[in-house]
Amino acid sequence: MSPSAYAPWVAVTGWAYFAAWSASFWPQTVLNARRRSVVGFSADFLAFNMIKHTSYATYNFALFASPAVQRQYRDAHGAGAPIPVTGADVAFSAHAVVVTGAQVMQYLCYERGGQKPSRVAWALVGGALASAAVAAVVTLPRGQVLRFVTLFSYLQLAFTTFKYFPQMMHNFRRKTCYGWSLGMVALDMPRQ
Repeated sequence: MSPSAYAPWVAVTGWAYFAAWSASFWPQTVLNARRRSVVGFSADFLAFNMIKHTSYATYNFALFASPAVQRQYRDAHGAGAPIPVTGADVAFSAHAVVVTGAQVMQYLCYERGGQKPSRVAWALVGGALASAAVAAVVTLPRGQVLRFVTLFSYLQLAFTTFKYFPQMMHNFRRKTCYGWSLGMVALDMPRQ
């Protein structure tokens, strides 16, 4: 079967995943809004999630919309290679950044109960930003936009692997999950 024969299936499943995964953001956002509090919602998890989704969006937008990145991708993978990002990926990324940004605003505006990002979280977020800055200096002057953009896929993958750990520890220390939406986890975990 030719790759074009799979296109309708890819489109349908892509948008189905978009709907399912996008829904995972709302239980926590609604819980925070109803309580007007983020007590119980780990600041580290939120910081990691923001880096993760901003990185994913950067990668997706660049591969989907940049002719220069697409050209470099096809140079590396063959002239007929399909771009591995669809409209559903871009829509999900945009939605993820917007809703996670709304959660950051909730964190800044609502009752926090003294919660703040840990030094480890600051170090990891700072390391991610420093990595992006170094990669920009090294790759962009050479026209290696795809290499620069690919860094963001690695950042997304790295933060995905450990983003739940701080929330798990936060719940363990508090001996409760109160303030943490298990609905978000139930909708998000199949994606991980």
